[in-house]
Amino acid sequence: MFAEAPSTNLIYVAHGDAHMATLINPEQRATVGTIQLPGKPEFPSLDSRTGLLFQNLEDTNEVAAIDVGKRSVVAQWPLAPCKGPSGMAIDPEQRRLFAVCSVNAKLVVFDLEKHQVIASLRNRWWA
Repeated sequence: MFAEAPSTNLIYVAHGDAHMATLINPEQRATVGTIQLPGKPEFPSLDSRTGLLFQNLEDTNEVAAIDVGKRSVVAQWPLAPCKGPSGMAIDPEQRRLFAVCSVNAKLVVFDLEKHQVIASLRNRWWA
């Protein structure tokens, strides 16, 4: 998966099995850095309020906050009871991150200020 980090004008490309991300400068058409990730990335989402990129980690059931400009992971938190986080979206106004969980058919709601899961819903059609 990839995302554009507007504050840095870089393109972020996640590599699942390698547990890393590559940063590309589109103007130079060149790789300008890499970020080692603490798990297997699945889907990124950018928080427009803080400029942090949030990356779900499928194999550790966590979300990592990434400062693309500093080229580093600045924090990570568990998404329990989520197992296998895949899709993700952020509501910057309500300060919520929504992650869907492929292994146990849940949707978790993560509070971006408290850094914790505040709700989970089970999809009855999947399970």
